[in-house]
Amino acid sequence: MAMPELVISFSMVVLGVLLGVEISYKGDVKPLKVMTASVVYTLFAMGLATLIAGIASRITGGAFLLYLLVLAPGGIAEISLISLALGFDVGLVAMAHACRFLLIMVIGPIGLRYYSRQKT
Repeated sequence: MAMPELVISFSMVVLGVLLGVEISYKGDVKPLKVMTASVVYTLFAMGLATLIAGIASRITGGAFLLYLLVLAPGGIAEISLISLALGFDVGLVAMAHACRFLLIMVIGPIGLRYYSRQKT
């Protein structure tokens, strides 16, 4: 009897998170704390993306799913493949994610420098 796909996927995610936390933090951080923070962040990010996509689709009359894919957190390759499968403009989605990536690469160090100054 084969295990259900959902059980296998959930087990792989939990195992991956546990191994990642152990390797990254060398046992200094509790895995449950990291998993809880990850779930809260993911729900917040997806909720915010859904809210903004809903507002943008009402204002412009565009497709809600297109705006959701543009704003959703995730990798460029994965989100672009989803938009290709749904028949949306892959270039727009990839460009938005590339701009988000570049923005993070530029703003991240500035924010980190500001944060480190505030701590000292």
